[in-house]
Amino acid sequence: MKILFQATGPYSENSPFNHLKKDIYLELNRAGIEVHRVIPVHKGKEARDVLPLDSEPSTMTYDVLTVGKVPKGNFILRYLNSLLSTFRLFRKGLKVKDIDIVVSIVPQTAFVALILAKLKRKKMVALLMDIWPNNTVEAGVLREKSLVYKIFFAIQKKVYKHVDAIITISEDMKKTMVESGAAAEKIFVAHNWSHVDKPVVISPKKNKFVEKYNLNNNVFRVIYAGNIGAMQNVEIIVEAAEIIKNRKDIEFLIIGSGVNEKKIKEMVESKGLKNVSFFPFQPSEMAEYIYALANINMIPLRQGAVYTALPSKTAICLACGRPIIACVDKKSNYATMLQANGAAMVVEPDDTKGLAEAIKKIKDNVELQAKMSTDALACFEACFRKTENVKVYSDVFKLIAEKQ
Repeated sequence: MKILFQATGPYSENSPFNHLKKDIYLELNRAGIEVHRVIPVHKGKEARDVLPLDSEPSTMTYDVLTVGKVPKGNFILRYLNSLLSTFRLFRKGLKVKDIDIVVSIVPQTAFVALILAKLKRKKMVALLMDIWPNNTVEAGVLREKSLVYKIFFAIQKKVYKHVDAIITISEDMKKTMVESGAAAEKIFVAHNWSHVDKPVVISPKKNKFVEKYNLNNNVFRVIYAGNIGAMQNVEIIVEAAEIIKNRKDIEFLIIGSGVNEKKIKEMVESKGLKNVSFFPFQPSEMAEYIYALANINMIPLRQGAVYTALPSKTAICLACGRPIIACVDKKSNYATMLQANGAAMVVEPDDTKGLAEAIKKIKDNVELQAKMSTDALACFEACFRKTENVKVYSDVFKLIAEKQ
């Protein structure tokens, strides 16, 4: 069996998904599945991927396609650029012979991959780590009643109808797609795993993030690390910090960058908060040191966002065995999973007072901290291990290839 992978953007060493892509490639190699990739690259740059191109498994081959740089900030220009790159990938894909399955990993242009699959009379599998165009509404980019959104949604419904299989990363996302017209039996769930596949144990005295910034270890830390964007509800953390600003024993760390970074910093400054500190975006190898440092790890999302995306930090937060507070819709499967395993406290995305109370409750109860730490590790073992989740990919490709 041979599959065709196509991505519209060049490799980025800062992508939080690199370890996932690498592990999927290695799993497909283990399963004896050949992979041909069309690798995008900017003009004048060297082609790169998650595995060294000069020492890859014999089951992996590739072509290179030069693409334009994606403009930041402007949604329409970014979409058109992605669409142009996808049509160029389409032309490349037409020339690739002996493939059995076309794989799309870019939800907003999955319809182009579907057309390619139909023209070549091959099957198609979509890997969806967020849900398009629903996520544009959650991010405040499009209005659900707008004509543009309705066109995008209608196109995506066609993809759901005609694709042979979809692999997504949460039960909530599966539910959203089923409600949008996808057949439940076509959708398979594989939770995103961490770049480490065992519990993380790091002493504060040997923590590289502590060493890098010369931090004091004698403080209770509430940590948010990641993208400071439109879908990440970092505002609720700042508001909770204001409520408990007189608790000198509790410190908030916000680590990362994004389109809302300036807004969040201005929010902290305007409130005169001394209990909130900012640190720049960190390389992926620093993630386990950051999350292991936390006394509480924060996973905040906008209302409704959990139904279109799963926070990629979930696995590593659980693996670090630290208490978690998730600010997500309590009725979501994600909230139910975390609470059923005792791995996290869950508060609604708009419940600022509830978040402040949850932080104080954990801080003031050492026995609760220990139990939540143990339960977080158990949830990691039960739901987010690489071995079980990565195998979903090879199993689905084999299943689809065998179907008549």
